[in-house]
Amino acid sequence: MVVPVRNEARRLPALLRHLQACPGITELIVVDGGSDDDSCAVAQALGARVVLAPRAGRGVQLDLGARAARAPAVLFVHADTVLPHDAARRIAAALADPRCAGGAFRRRFVPSDWWLALTTRLGDLRVAFTGISFGDQAQFVRRSAYLASGGFRDLDRAEDMDLARRLRALGQMRLLGPPVRSSARRFARGSLGTSLRDAWLTLRLWRQTAPQSCATPATES
Repeated sequence: MVVPVRNEARRLPALLRHLQACPGITELIVVDGGSDDDSCAVAQALGARVVLAPRAGRGVQLDLGARAARAPAVLFVHADTVLPHDAARRIAAALADPRCAGGAFRRRFVPSDWWLALTTRLGDLRVAFTGISFGDQAQFVRRSAYLASGGFRDLDRAEDMDLARRLRALGQMRLLGPPVRSSARRFARGSLGTSLRDAWLTLRLWRQTAPQSCATPATES
């Protein structure tokens, strides 16, 4: 498991204890992207392996963590996202099918409102029909598929969507439940406006990075 962080010392204790209590998680890698707080010390004190990354985009952090991992499957979890307790079992069941390259979980925001509830359900449909997931959905991937895809790239934004697009050319992308719980902190200034900006950016990046050939859509588990 790979957790990218920058100045997340306050959130890390609860997150890491939760992850350590989840059965089936065999390695825990925290990739620090130049924190000014005690993130590294907190992670090490709680038994996580710490990898240092430069102050670059999140894609650099995620790629360093994935390449440091040794497990046959890699799970990427943001510091403000909480996994279902049996996430590892569900991922193992999905990847038991050799046609599956990876996938992600459904997502629900905490706290939520009617607009965020709607957007997360529309997001479920996006993943189900296109295979394209976002980083706060706890993306997972077969390690061999990750390496074959080239991994996360150093992009300013949307490194998660970029990777999912390339992975779906290698196999099926699975949408798993129950949902992860992701913090709504970035919507603090208004969920509607932030969501519309996200949708506009996603559409723009989709058009800029559109592949030349169609790929396998997601299947639901």
